[in-house]
Amino acid sequence: MANIDEDKIVLELISKKDARMNWYNLEIALSRQGFDGSINAVQILERLLSEGFLETISNQQLPYPVYKITDAGRARAGTISTT
Repeated sequence: MANIDEDKIVLELISKKDARMNWYNLEIALSRQGFDGSINAVQILERLLSEGFLETISNQQLPYPVYKITDAGRARAGTISTT
């Protein structure tokens, strides 16, 4: 079962660095917000990807795929699209 609050936290953090945040950067950002180990970032990312709230961007210059929030993800997080 999805925890809406955890989803919103993850989506809001990703929206701040849209298309520039990978899973490792997300773990660091969660830690800085005081969520050390209490949120399973990889599990949430996988679910948000499968539900269409995030997309991944991969290329040879990046060691890990980065996440881009979709319009549906912005709506879920309650953020306003600036594009």
